[in-house]
Amino acid sequence: MKRSVILLLALILAFGTQKGVVGQNSSAYEISAQSSVEEIQTENGWERTIVNHWYSFTSFYSSKDEKIVEVLISQKLKTTTKEGLEGQNSILTVDAFVSGKKKYDTTLWSITDYSDNGEIWGDFYKTTKYGCCGAEDFHRYFDLKTGKQVVSFSGEIAQLEIPNIRIKRIFLYHSANACVDFPEIKIYRDVIGMLTFSAYDSLISRIILLSKDGELAWTPDIHLFTPKEGMTNNLTLWSSNGNATKRAVSYFEIRITFYEGMVISIPIVNDDFDLRNAQIPEGITIEYLAQDETRNIK
Repeated sequence: MKRSVILLLALILAFGTQKGVVGQNSSAYEISAQSSVEEIQTENGWERTIVNHWYSFTSFYSSKDEKIVEVLISQKLKTTTKEGLEGQNSILTVDAFVSGKKKYDTTLWSITDYSDNGEIWGDFYKTTKYGCCGAEDFHRYFDLKTGKQVVSFSGEIAQLEIPNIRIKRIFLYHSANACVDFPEIKIYRDVIGMLTFSAYDSLISRIILLSKDGELAWTPDIHLFTPKEGMTNNLTLWSSNGNATKRAVSYFEIRITFYEGMVISIPIVNDDFDLRNAQIPEGITIEYLAQDETRNIK
């Protein structure tokens, strides 16, 4: 037995027609997309598949062309659930278009990800795979300009900005209990997580956290700290205002809190982790990832 319903979504977003408006020129654009639902009776119960197709607008500043670039994002999510089974199987296809000879006629980038959701998130496109069976949610950030994956993580992030200069940094934690592993987890024993320090368009440094205490394998809280600002997830470093050197990304700490009394504190000096002066509780070991650095601090 099979029941299917096709839902047609007429989304007025763009269509390369020109319409005149009294006193000014305007450009109209329209596009439509089809979504569908399908329900199938199998010997194991109902199998349901939903295909949703939607659009979003965004923009970014191109330093090369010295202008704002308008972007149309096409998103298609196919999700299948099976009766009696936890979780779902999803695949997300995202295409970004910019204007060439015509409006939104040029593909800027395309990504395909086995995720349950996708959305524009500041300067990134963020995908999310929801945790199942006790595992935590997992996220990826893709650069809105290029579609290149920048980082992956679980939990919340911490961000740093230096005023009046184009320097931004993000700190992200990927726990061993996330529903998607990071590849490096197979290289080490007793991995509880990985901390990433990144610019918006490139990786700076990564460290691996090791412990025999499996209770620490969940995502901790991460914050940035200065004596003046205290603990925050969004730090504006006014002491380095307008300074574009590596030294500017200093004078603060990242704090990783598993629970009260179990806190790691790592100074950031010259745009990198200063592990030699880190405060690390007993029972936890921190190392630079072997493929990133030859340095190991324990």
